[in-house]
Amino acid sequence: MRISFNFSYLRLYFGLIIIGLLFIPIFNFVVDSYNIYPSPKIQGFNAIKPEFAGHMRMAKAIDIDIDRFHPDGIALGSSRTSAGIDPEHSGWNKSISCCYNLGIHGANIYEIMRHFQHSHKLSPLEQVALGLDFYMFNHYKQNSEDFDESRLSVTSDGMPNSDYRIHDLLPTLISADACLASITTIKKQLNDGKSYLHLLNGQWEWSHNKVRIKKAGGHHKAFINNEKSYISNTWFPEPYNQYSFIDPETKSSTFEYYAILLKTAYRYHIDLRIFISPSHVRQWEALRAAGLWPLFEEWKQKLVEINEQEAARSGEPRYPLWDFSGYNSLTTEDVPPDGDSETQMKWYWESSHYKKELGDLVLDRIFDYHHLERIVPDDFGVLLTPKNIIAHLVQIRAKQREYQRLHPEDVAEIEELAKNWQKSLIFD
Repeated sequence: MRISFNFSYLRLYFGLIIIGLLFIPIFNFVVDSYNIYPSPKIQGFNAIKPEFAGHMRMAKAIDIDIDRFHPDGIALGSSRTSAGIDPEHSGWNKSISCCYNLGIHGANIYEIMRHFQHSHKLSPLEQVALGLDFYMFNHYKQNSEDFDESRLSVTSDGMPNSDYRIHDLLPTLISADACLASITTIKKQLNDGKSYLHLLNGQWEWSHNKVRIKKAGGHHKAFINNEKSYISNTWFPEPYNQYSFIDPETKSSTFEYYAILLKTAYRYHIDLRIFISPSHVRQWEALRAAGLWPLFEEWKQKLVEINEQEAARSGEPRYPLWDFSGYNSLTTEDVPPDGDSETQMKWYWESSHYKKELGDLVLDRIFDYHHLERIVPDDFGVLLTPKNIIAHLVQIRAKQREYQRLHPEDVAEIEELAKNWQKSLIFD
């Protein structure tokens, strides 16, 4: 009897283990927290995918490889592109079968280049809107911890990676992280569903920001927090607290990755539209106060120079490079006063991220699209060329001085942030 009991117990024990091992991957597959499997979306159960944002590099890399996408048009860039650029805007080429927002939050230019390679390998790209940001080109801005090249369909030197599809198979089905993500997904179906969500086309769902900005105390506080973050970390990431285009050891430049992206686009005759993001002028004031303005101007000149060089090498016309940064009628939108949590800005969430409404104007300009209900101001967007770049930078400086004269309180507030950061470095 004793031996029989032990065998019965063991059969039950291992039976439960087997059932558990089968249940876990099925459960994670059905819940599909990262929106990467062909599971049905059921309202109140798994329709909202809050875990997508926290696993974006994995989710978007897989997203563009599943049957429902394979996009031949992409919006590529940082979270600014993710938040503001609509892949369903009417200006995209009509011949594009599918367009996807491949904006990656916090990505450096190497990550951008690699996701461009990955997307083009999966499905030949016809048209790309590429949003560029100054912080991307800092050598000290390292690849994000969740960036893993093993999940990309091509290596950095252009060779196929045949094993990329199996890289995330087990982690997304049987890992503890996947189980927690599934439980979190189910739990968060019960809230308002507005916490850092993404649409099926990859764009950052924007309406949740209204709730987030209000809870944070209004736009003014959101601006301050954003500027403080850029000065203390984004432009000067720890532990280096430096900004440089050049690797001091190898002497390589981050512009090399930009050149690779351009080479690929020219080689395959991809319709590439490049733009410098239209962040609010307080972002540019923060950059100036942090001592980076000369490098910012050098960065723009270098973008123009490399674009010209790669066009000449390919024998093709240079790609249009639009500058929406600087001081114009839209980027100078007044920020509500501190303590005002009710007023909603028309074009911006905070210093860095612009709203979809402004992104639509960016796309109107770069696609030369005319909408009956939208007018793009003449001073919004300058097409940069080797002939006009210097005059353009001089004009921005003049407009900068005028903004500083008319907005002394904004300028003083931002300069105080920069001074406090510099003091913190001394005491640390």
